[in-house]
Amino acid sequence: MAAPEPPLTDRDVQDAIAAGEYARAWRQLADIYTVVIFRYCYEMFGGDAALAEDLTQQVLMAAGEGLPKFRAQSSVKRWVLGIAHNMVRQEIGTRQRRRDIMSRHRDISEAIHRGHTGPPLAEALADSGFPSFDTHLFAQQQQAKLREAIATLEPRARSIVLLRFGIGTREAELSVAEIAEILGLSRSDVYRRLNTALIQLKKALDDEPA
Repeated sequence: MAAPEPPLTDRDVQDAIAAGEYARAWRQLADIYTVVIFRYCYEMFGGDAALAEDLTQQVLMAAGEGLPKFRAQSSVKRWVLGIAHNMVRQEIGTRQRRRDIMSRHRDISEAIHRGHTGPPLAEALADSGFPSFDTHLFAQQQQAKLREAIATLEPRARSIVLLRFGIGTREAELSVAEIAEILGLSRSDVYRRLNTALIQLKKALDDEPA
């Protein structure tokens, strides 16, 4: 009986890229990171599976197109989750602009119905031991509460928490240094934002009725 194949790693992807075998590198990358990317997108959009699936496909396509430009000084993990972060950020921006346009249209419609002729005057857990979603310490109900609490964070803080702790396995989680590189922040700023977000999450969970 043949021995089972060892699990794929970033090194396999990097070796395939170095050999110019981009199709093989893409298949390996997809095998390793499809679920990780999906989890990240799913949690960033509060459990919207359809949107998460669509964004996962877009991230994988972008990664495939970018493989010839990949540089080994960046880990594959950091690189592909950086693509995911940027696409999620773009989607959040698109949705916000769409909401702003719809809001302006509602304001104008209401103003017209009120007889106004002018435009409306509108105004525009705190340590590294915080559990990830897969930890056995959290029951399903507690995980649902945690997901709801994470959804209340502003998008950048939500992304930091998920990239650091919330995408399923320790191997897939990013370091503070890697997150700082993706977001264009200093490490101290990432630490500060992460601690603030975790405190907010802990408070939200502590405030839940028994």
